[in-house]
Amino acid sequence: MTEEKQLKKLISRWSNGEIDVLCGNLESMSHGLNLHLCSPHVCFFSLSYSFGNYDQFIARAYRFGIHRAVNVYHLLLNNTIDDVMLKAVKNKHTNQSNFRQSITQYIKANQ
Repeated sequence: MTEEKQLKKLISRWSNGEIDVLCGNLESMSHGLNLHLCSPHVCFFSLSYSFGNYDQFIARAYRFGIHRAVNVYHLLLNNTIDDVMLKAVKNKHTNQSNFRQSITQYIKANQ
């Protein structure tokens, strides 16, 4: 089977919800991948410092109208740059959430 036919078959299986685990690089998977029928298990084997890409991918995987759980896994080694990157992304999430909450409280108090 040619590489093109293999790719078409893989895309067809993906579109039909036949693939149970999506495993890949966050940067590669966060652009142009149809996540409407996303696998119930998503596994990142590498991350980036971009909270925006991480958050967007997760939001797309949990898209409105999806009525199933989506489990997100990170394949990381302890005490490596991967560990540092995940902590940085989580800190960015916390900071962004705190900022949004502060802005909301400010607006409500000044209306």
